[in-house]
Amino acid sequence: MSKREPTELERFCEARKITCDVKHVRLVTKANDTRVEWPHDEWEATLRFADKSHDVPSYKSGLGHRKAVFHGPGGAFNGPSGDCTKDIAAAAERGWTKPVPPTTGDIVGSLVMDASGADESFSEWCSSLGYSDDSIKARATYDACQRTRDALLRMFGRELFEELAAAEH
Repeated sequence: MSKREPTELERFCEARKITCDVKHVRLVTKANDTRVEWPHDEWEATLRFADKSHDVPSYKSGLGHRKAVFHGPGGAFNGPSGDCTKDIAAAAERGWTKPVPPTTGDIVGSLVMDASGADESFSEWCSSLGYSDDSIKARATYDACQRTRDALLRMFGRELFEELAAAEH
């Protein structure tokens, strides 16, 4: 399996010495959390630039980002209990896949996207994303985006933040 080419954002981060320490927290599926809306890997990360850092308490990646460690006949996830080609969560739970850590570009891209609408008013933000401006949950999400934007601006400054936002993710 060949390694994929880094994205523009990943190259940009590397050139500016933006790094990220990532720790796998857990695999989340219906089997271990009945409230889960989609199966995923949960990560904690610390973004670093110059002498500054920003903790990312929860980054989630879908199970399609995992790497297979067990292959049955024909490369399928066929194990002792049957075919798991259609149930990637079952393959992950059985240890047939392993989590692949997100790159610095993945983390930065996600944070920049979260922060991207934070310069709009709450009503404008709701309108552009299809939320009700009478929703407490929407307000909490908007406020979290505001905090993310503020943290990124403190870390990178406006010019570098805008360059990060413009880079191809």
